Amino acid sequence: MKNILYLFFFLFTFSLLSSCSGSFKKEFDKKIETALESDCNITQTEFRELHTFLLENKEKTNKLNLVSEDGKINNEALENYILVSRPYIKQKKNCSEIALNSGNEKKERVIEPKLYLERSGSMVYYDRRQSRGQFKGALTKLLNNFDYLNPAKSLIYVVNDSVYSCNMSFDGLVKEADIFNAQETKKGKGNYTDFNQIFRSILDNLTEGQMSIMFSDLIYSTKDMKEKNRIKILTEAENLTNNIFGKYANDCSVLVLKLRSDYIGNYYTYENRSFPYDGLRPYYICFFAKNATMEDFLTNEKYQNVRDFYRLPEFENFYFFSNDKNIVNPYYSIVLKDGENEGRFNQDNDELHAKTDYVHSIEDVKPSNNDLLTINIVVDFSKLMLPEDFLTNPNNYVIDNLKDNFKVVSIQKEKDTPKVTHKIKISTNKAGKGKRDATIRLKKYFPVKWIEDSSSDDDKNVNSLNFKNTTFGFKNMMSGIYNAYNRQNKEFYCSMNITLNN
Repeated sequence: MKNILYLFFFLFTFSLLSSCSGSFKKEFDKKIETALESDCNITQTEFRELHTFLLENKEKTNKLNLVSEDGKINNEALENYILVSRPYIKQKKNCSEIALNSGNEKKERVIEPKLYLERSGSMVYYDRRQSRGQFKGALTKLLNNFDYLNPAKSLIYVVNDSVYSCNMSFDGLVKEADIFNAQETKKGKGNYTDFNQIFRSILDNLTEGQMSIMFSDLIYSTKDMKEKNRIKILTEAENLTNNIFGKYANDCSVLVLKLRSDYIGNYYTYENRSFPYDGLRPYYICFFAKNATMEDFLTNEKYQNVRDFYRLPEFENFYFFSNDKNIVNPYYSIVLKDGENEGRFNQDNDELHAKTDYVHSIEDVKPSNNDLLTINIVVDFSKLMLPEDFLTNPNNYVIDNLKDNFKVVSIQKEKDTPKVTHKIKISTNKAGKGKRDATIRLKKYFPVKWIEDSSSDDDKNVNSLNFKNTTFGFKNMMSGIYNAYNRQNKEFYCSMNITLNN
C-alpha cells in the first residue's frame, strides 16, 4: 500500500518538479537515462551512485521529496521516483523488462542453490543399500533445508567427464533408492573426473544470489592417468586449482567441508587399478558463491539450519577461502567497562564526538597500582569461518607493539553480546608512554592439520590404517586453491589496530 501511495504522490507532483528543482532535476534524470540506456537495467552499483549524487546535493534533493525526516535519502521514494521518471518511461518502450536492483530486497532474497553431483567410479559406492546411509543423509538434510526456503528452484547437474544437466527436483533426487543410478543421474563417463572443466563451469556460471554446491571425493583424475608418475599427478592437481581459482579469488568465496560415509564397492587407485573395499571413506561438500552471497549465507539467520554443518552425518571439518573485505576486516571494539580490565582509560575524545559504534582509540591510559594494563576487546569473527579451537588459541595471535609489550592472555567465546562473537584479553606490566599503536593479528596457517591428516600421496593400499581418513592428493588440490587466494603471501587472516595515549 505504501508503494502505491508513493507512486500516486509522484504522479501527482511530477508536473511541479521542474519548477521547484529546475536544472538539478534535469541533471538527475540524465543520470537515470545514462544508467538505463546500455542494458535496460539499473544495477545495485548504479543505484548507489544515484543515491550518492543525491546525498551530495541534499538541499536540492530535498525539493524532490527524496529526503526522510531523519535527513537520509529515502530509498523507497527514490525507487518510485525512478519508476515514474521520463527516462524510465521512455526506455520502457524499448525494453521488454527493466530491472531495478536497488539492493533493498536483499534481506528478502532467498539464495538459489545449484547441486553438482560427481558420478564417477569412485563415487557411486557411497550410496549403497547395505550402507548406513551417511552420504545420502547429508545430501538429503542439506537439500531439504534449501528446498524448504526456495522450493521452486531445483537445479541439478551430474559431473564427471563433463557437466550434465538433470531434469529432476531435489525432492525427486533424495527419494531415489540409489541416487547414482536414477535415470536422470546416469550420465557421462565415470572413468575420470575433469575438474578443469567442472570448476570452470561452476565458477563461470556463478551469479549473485546463487550458490553452487558440489558433492565430490575430490580425487584428481584424468583420461591418461595410467602409468603416469605419481608426483607428476600431485603437481598437476595443485597447478590445476591454482590456475583456475586465481581468476575468481577476488569475487568468489569457497567453503569446503569434510565428511565420511560408508563405502561399499570397488575403489579405483591413481593407477586405475580397482580393489574391493567396505568401510568408511571421506568425501567433500564444496560451496561456491559470489562474495556478497556467501556473506549472506554465513550470517543471515534464515540459513542457520542449512549451515548447521556439525549436525550432518559424520561431519569432520571445514576450510574457508575468501578475499572478501567484509569478511577479512571484522568489527572490533575496546570494552571500556569490563570486570577483567586492569588500569584506567577512556575513549579518545575525538572518536567519542564522532559517535562511532566502536572504540578503537583510548586516552588517559594509566596502569593499575601493580603496574598492570589489561584491555578487553570484543570482535566479530562470525564471517571468518575458522574452527573454534583455532580462534581461542592465544598462540595463533601476535601483537605488533613496541612500547607496551602486550601479550594475548585469552580469547573467550561471547554468547550473549550482540554483534560480536569473541573477547580478546591483552595485558602488559610494562605499559609505555605517549601516543602509540598496538595491532593484534590473527595468523594464517596452511595446510592446517586436518587437511594434512586428510591427504595421502599413495592410495594403493586399501588396508592401511589411514585409508578410511585420507584422499589421494587432497592437500595438493587445497594448496592450489589456497595459493590462488593468497597471491600476496599474506601471513594473517585479519588485523585489529588500537591507539593508546597518556
